[in-house]
Amino acid sequence: MKSLVLALLFATLLFASTLVLASERDLTATELSQIMTGLPESRAREYVGPLNEAMRSAGINTPARQAAFLAQLGHESGNLRWFREFASGRAYEGRRDLGNTQAGDGVRYKGRGPIQITGRANYRAAGRALGVDLENNPQLAEDPRIGFRTAAWYWNSRNLNQYADRQTQDAFDTITRRINGGYNGKADRDAKYRAAQRVLGRNGPNDNAAQPEPRPEPRPERPSTRPERPTRPTRPERPSTRPTRPTRPTRPTRPTRPTRPTRPTRPTRPTRPSRPTRPYRPSRPTRPYRPTRPTRPTRPYRPTRPYRPSQSYGRRPTYNRRPTQSYGRRQPSRSSYSRPSRSSYSRPSRSSYSRPSRSYSSSRSSSYRPSYRPSYRGRR
Repeated sequence: MKSLVLALLFATLLFASTLVLASERDLTATELSQIMTGLPESRAREYVGPLNEAMRSAGINTPARQAAFLAQLGHESGNLRWFREFASGRAYEGRRDLGNTQAGDGVRYKGRGPIQITGRANYRAAGRALGVDLENNPQLAEDPRIGFRTAAWYWNSRNLNQYADRQTQDAFDTITRRINGGYNGKADRDAKYRAAQRVLGRNGPNDNAAQPEPRPEPRPERPSTRPERPTRPTRPERPSTRPTRPTRPTRPTRPTRPTRPTRPTRPTRPTRPSRPTRPYRPSRPTRPYRPTRPTRPTRPYRPTRPYRPSQSYGRRPTYNRRPTQSYGRRQPSRSSYSRPSRSSYSRPSRSSYSRPSRSYSSSRSSSYRPSYRPSYRGRR
C-alpha cells in the first residue's frame, strides 16, 4: 500500500514538473522573428539569448506574460530595430517627475533601450539595480544585453506580471498606461499583443485575450398594459374653388448674335537695341577748402570837401577847410595879399598858399581816397 502511494506521488510530481517546464519555456529565434515583423533572422538569433535571460530574471516565464512583454517592446522599439529615441529630448527638459532637475538632462536622458526608459531618475534606479553606472553613462542602455535587462527591471518595478496573467483587454490597457503614461499607439500595441498570443499560444482558461469584456445584455422591454390609442382619421382634402391660372406663353428664344471675327494680331515691333551705357567717369576731386585771409577793420568814413577854386585872384582856396570854419568867402588879410603878375594870371601866387600835401593811409588798398590838407605856414 505504501509503495502504491509513493508511486502516485512520484507520478503527480513528474506531471506537475512537466507542466511547469512546458509553461516556462524559452523563446526561440523563429518565434521572435514572427512576432517582430521586419526583424532579420540574424538579429533575432543575436537578441534571443539576452532576451530570454532578462525575462527569466523578471519572472516573465509564461506565454501570457511573454506576449504582453514582447508586444510593449515591439511598439516602443519599432520591432527591436532602434534602441534610441529619434527625438532630441528637449521636450523632457525640466520634467521633475522624471528627475530632470539640471540643464541638459532632457537631451542626455532621453528614451533608450527596447522599452525606452526616460529621465535621470529611471537611469539612476536601473543602474543601481543592475550594477551598471547608467547615470553617468546613459548610452550603455543602447547595448542589447543591458537594454533587455533594463526593460525587465522596468517591467518588474511596475509589478506588471499580475496584469499580464489576467489576459484581458482592460488589463493590457493598464500595462500600456503604466509604461507610456497614456494610451499612445494603443491600436499598434493591441495588434502586436494579439500576434504574440497567436505565435506563443494562450495559457489558462481565459481564452479571450485582447478582447473586450462582453457587455451585459440589454434589459427586455416591459410590455405595456395601456390600451393603444385609436388613430385619428385623416381629414379629406378640401377641393380648391380657385380657378387655375393660365400658363404664361414662353418667350421665343432670341437668335444668337453672330460672333465678331477676330482681329488679326498686330505684328510686334522689333525691339530697339539698347544704347551702350556710358563708361563711368570719375568726377574731378574737389578743391580743398582754403580759408581767406582776415581783412583789416575799415577806417571810419570821413567825408572830404570837394575842390572849389576861388573866383577872386590871390584869395585863399576854399577846399578842405576845418569843420570849425564857415563855408562862406573869407577875405584875405592885407598883409598876405599880393597882386598876381601877368605870367601867373590864371592862378594865385605861390606865396599866398603852399601846395596841398597828399597823404595816404598806411594800407595800400584802393578803398582809401587821398586827403588834401593845405598848409597855412605862409599865412601865419
